[in-house]
Amino acid sequence: MKSNLFITALALALAFSACKKDDPPTIPNPTFGDLSIQIEHVWGANAVPIAINQKIFHPKTGDTITLTTFQYYISNIQVKKAGGEWYVEPDSYHLIDLADPNSMFIMLKNIPTGNYDELKYVMGVDSARNVGGAQVGDLNPANGMFWNFTDGYIMIKAEGDSPNSPTGKFKYHLGGFAGPDKNVMNKYQQFSNIPATVNENAPVTIVLEANPAKIWHHFGSVSNGHEVLTPGFDAHELGFDFQDAVHIAQVIN
Repeated sequence: MKSNLFITALALALAFSACKKDDPPTIPNPTFGDLSIQIEHVWGANAVPIAINQKIFHPKTGDTITLTTFQYYISNIQVKKAGGEWYVEPDSYHLIDLADPNSMFIMLKNIPTGNYDELKYVMGVDSARNVGGAQVGDLNPANGMFWNFTDGYIMIKAEGDSPNSPTGKFKYHLGGFAGPDKNVMNKYQQFSNIPATVNENAPVTIVLEANPAKIWHHFGSVSNGHEVLTPGFDAHELGFDFQDAVHIAQVIN
């Protein structure tokens, strides 16, 4: 009798076990970290660090230059995770100012952890924001970087002193958001050899290097033109030479 009861109990246990559904797999909670973009400003082929109000010699033009103002926009920042997923910074518009060290650090917050191998951004301000009405933050017209809704934003502002200028000064307000002479450049830069590893513990840093000397790379001496204040060929040439030279210098994990 005991044997029959044991066999019955065992059969019921096996039947229950066979009918029981497998537990669903455990999905780990997503984790997030921060990524910092640091912009370093250097001068000339030797990449010597520079600062505002510093007298510097331009090795290509032979000019002596002191930058009293140097500002420009970086916008629409995205980073790509290995495998193809993009993180897009919301409301991504940054006014970089050589006189303001804080402006040279951009912190991307709450990025899914993992390895990232490509950076995408825009030098300048996209056309939608140029004609999109009153803006705030770094796009606020009170920052002195906005002309009007026809010409839009000044993408790069470079002002200073030079004995090579006929007036002793130079002033370049470089803008234009449409047409062949625009000053808006899409940048795509990979760093797959040293991926940026985003983790929860500390921000990873991507260092961009910007070289204001490139503004005069093709334009030549400030004696060729000490003021460019409207969109056009000269503004495009001055601006694109600088924008094209901005690049990733290193990734610091």
